Amino acid sequence: MIIILFHCNIFCADAKQQLSQAETTFKTSSMELTHCRNVLKQRENDKQSKDTLYAKDQELCDKLESEIAGLSAKMQDIDYEDGSYEALQERKNLLQQEIRDLNHQLDRRNAYRYELKYRDPEPNFDRTKMRGMVGKLFNVRDEKNNLALMMTAGGSVSAVNVPFSDIFLLISIHL
Repeated sequence: MIIILFHCNIFCADAKQQLSQAETTFKTSSMELTHCRNVLKQRENDKQSKDTLYAKDQELCDKLESEIAGLSAKMQDIDYEDGSYEALQERKNLLQQEIRDLNHQLDRRNAYRYELKYRDPEPNFDRTKMRGMVGKLFNVRDEKNNLALMMTAGGSVSAVNVPFSDIFLLISIHL
């Protein structure tokens, strides 16, 4: 009997220890289960909000794709080719540069004709009486009238425009 009691005590001690371990494992598992359920709820909420955002983004994407298709159709209607605008812009820039270069060359070649250099013929000469070169007083709208202007100006658009002939005589003496 003592042996049986001894075995019972050992068995009971082992059973208590196993029971204690089982209770600890149960509590740990219960806590992990609670934690996993909380994480699951949080992730489900995140999924729902992300699903809502995805649906909105998908709707926006579909709307933009239809808008792109509409714009592409309009571009085909106007015979637009990729890069044609850029090519025209580049051509415009080149032509404007060429115009500037030609105007600069023209100005350099004709500048001496339009400069009237003179000394005052007498002290206190009123320079406002000198109206300037005929060619600088107006612009010709139609190029075909240039020859008529040259003939009217006495063969040169660099003729000086003054109100009185005596002023011209004074200036021409001192040129």
